[in-house]
Amino acid sequence: MVEVEIANGRVHVLAFPWPGQGHLNPMLQFVNLLASRGLKVTVITTTSTYKTAQINSTNLVNFDCISDGSDDQEKKKPKDIQEYFALFKSVISQSLAEIIEKYNSSDDAPKVLVYDSLMPWALDLAREKGLVAACLFTQSCSVSSIYYNLLEQGKDRSALLEGGSVGTLPPLPKMQEDEMPCFSYFKDASRVVQDFLAGQFCNIDKLDWIFFNTFDKLEEEVAEWMTSQWPVKTVGPLFLSSYLKNQEKAKIDLFKPSTEACKDWLNTRETGSVIYISFGSTVCISKEEMEEIAWGIAASNYSFLWVVRESEESKLTENFKTETSKKGLIVKWCPQLEVLDHKAVACFMTHCGWNSTLEALSFGVPMILMPQYVDQTTNAKFIEDVWRDGVRLRKQGGILTRDTVENCLNQFMHEERLKMLQENACELKALAIKAIHEGGSSYANIDEFVSMVA
Repeated sequence: MVEVEIANGRVHVLAFPWPGQGHLNPMLQFVNLLASRGLKVTVITTTSTYKTAQINSTNLVNFDCISDGSDDQEKKKPKDIQEYFALFKSVISQSLAEIIEKYNSSDDAPKVLVYDSLMPWALDLAREKGLVAACLFTQSCSVSSIYYNLLEQGKDRSALLEGGSVGTLPPLPKMQEDEMPCFSYFKDASRVVQDFLAGQFCNIDKLDWIFFNTFDKLEEEVAEWMTSQWPVKTVGPLFLSSYLKNQEKAKIDLFKPSTEACKDWLNTRETGSVIYISFGSTVCISKEEMEEIAWGIAASNYSFLWVVRESEESKLTENFKTETSKKGLIVKWCPQLEVLDHKAVACFMTHCGWNSTLEALSFGVPMILMPQYVDQTTNAKFIEDVWRDGVRLRKQGGILTRDTVENCLNQFMHEERLKMLQENACELKALAIKAIHEGGSSYANIDEFVSMVA
């Protein structure tokens, strides 16, 4: 356990994020903002996460660990994703109850439990232990409203489409089948994943506080609809406040970033000349499609910085690496915020995960969209058609071709097209900055929560 010295007499908040790359950082950034306003915070992680992650914390928060069963050699391994979800809930709920009881029995009893929306069962545990329950959603309001509809109506995603558009939802743009949340990536487990995500809303009517990592002007109509239904507060972009103030940054990386290598390489490139490419921490692309993407990038002849995780590295040929060594840099992981904020970066080829989307929007970086599954397809719809900050790559015959990639990059980087996208991106950037500064909606919502619990 990591200990830091924190003054006594402050309201104690326990925070428990889902142990995935896209969930750990928003939670840590959120509670770091709470701590900067005077609350005492303990972030609870699983033992396996704490042992393997690169944790860069501030002196504002504590960390404590609970078992997720991975350290028990006698426990059986889950045979599929459904069993994994069940075992995770069983082990974690017990471990979390024990650590709350430990703190309740001390002179430092917590008052609040903030947990990731993927663990709705934590609400019952919080109530049982006498804690205020607050839930953090790490996806957009728009995608969440679709998940809620899946649960509330008992429908699958195709049943939500009426004449090619979403019919029984709050104010959303018309969406085609391939713009709805997609679960087919998980094959036989597609219904399991869909039900798991829809299950985030199983007890939403009982929550005290519901936070979304988004900002009011980005999803205004949907956010207003959700606020009329439940105690929803927008508090994002969560990373932006400390980043803009150049404060010590709270973040957790499940992979070690090549920070210096990326910065040094970018510093040698001209302003607005680099295509930054990253498909996040979990997306796996077929070897065939990876090769098509690679040669499409090579044919465009633009400089590129490409994050290729170690598990995906074998899908790139040595021939490609050799031929593009003067134009590109390939790393296993990178400091994405610093990269997106670098003047050399012109655009971001992305899988459209919500964190990556928010980060690109907040830095005013236009996007080339390559969504894969779950919320990414809907995020891409909003980026392209609502916020007009990107262009989606469309597959031909079920796969992206090198010609498609090359043509898209050349059109995207054309001076007039890029300028238009950059203008839209800059407008969104200004709105994001306004939301997190004093007087902004996200800033005020966090202040309200701190005032109420304190």
